Amino acid sequence: MNAMTQKIRKPVVVAIGPNDMDRYYSCAQPLIVGSKCVIEPLGTSPGGFIANAACVLGALGTEAYLFDTVGGDEYHDLLVNDLAAHHVHTEGIESGDYGNYIVDILLSEGERTCLVHGSSKPHVTIDASRLAILERCDFVYTTFSTWRHLDGYRDLALHLRKRGVRFMFDAERTTFTSLDDEEDSFMFGISAILSLNTNAQNHLLAGGGTDAFAKLTADPERILLLTNGAQGVELRQGDVEEHVPAFQVPAVDTTGAGDTFNGAFLHAFLSGASLRQAAVFASAAAAIAVQKLGSRSGAVAEQAVLNFLQERQ
Repeated sequence: MNAMTQKIRKPVVVAIGPNDMDRYYSCAQPLIVGSKCVIEPLGTSPGGFIANAACVLGALGTEAYLFDTVGGDEYHDLLVNDLAAHHVHTEGIESGDYGNYIVDILLSEGERTCLVHGSSKPHVTIDASRLAILERCDFVYTTFSTWRHLDGYRDLALHLRKRGVRFMFDAERTTFTSLDDEEDSFMFGISAILSLNTNAQNHLLAGGGTDAFAKLTADPERILLLTNGAQGVELRQGDVEEHVPAFQVPAVDTTGAGDTFNGAFLHAFLSGASLRQAAVFASAAAAIAVQKLGSRSGAVAEQAVLNFLQERQ
């Protein structure tokens, strides 16, 4: 991992996506539709999967920004201050007279169920100051659906790509239909790094056939991160296919583990690590994350991840 210490300029990543407030509960019984379950509150903390990854990037040492709207309710200051505490720049935050997303996370038998409360929170806009930040960043990290909500998103993406900006997408299954969809095809096409969890992989294969991964890796520069929880991650780039196992640790809360992996992978990749090195580093960060309650428990300093790896050599 020596390459990670040879930085000349701090890479810049702009994450675009919502914060939320996570309210945790333990469930005494299994969650079964139609039955009752006794719950006990465990605490409340900031969350939101794109924002979580931004906090991981910032804590590790990458210069990270979050573009988001934050409502002026009782959670406003907590959400903004928590970003700053993780060294995430907040100049891209818009505030207004609306509520923030609330997510109730029910933990039962080692699994989690997330209940997302509705909100009138609007999408972020790209004004001149945010455009200037985007134009000097190395990577944009977001989801298909969030990027598509930006005005003129196609022209904006092409403009940024001409300036050397690359895109990493967390390709959630609910944000795309198939490779054959014209809108989806554009989003897949502009991606430099794609992260797909097990559900997203199955959805992509169902819509694009078993050669969907081959179509995506026809571009030899594109990286696929096929994450599968405790089974580890499959790396695909061009003709390269490699499996990196997950670290086996006692899991307390898996919320945010995927966000931690994505943020840590991008940090390591931008720091000069090889594809496998970056995945191993990211797997270590995710292992740290799942051992504590909270979706940002993996937002730690780079040395903490390196110490974790050294202990397991």
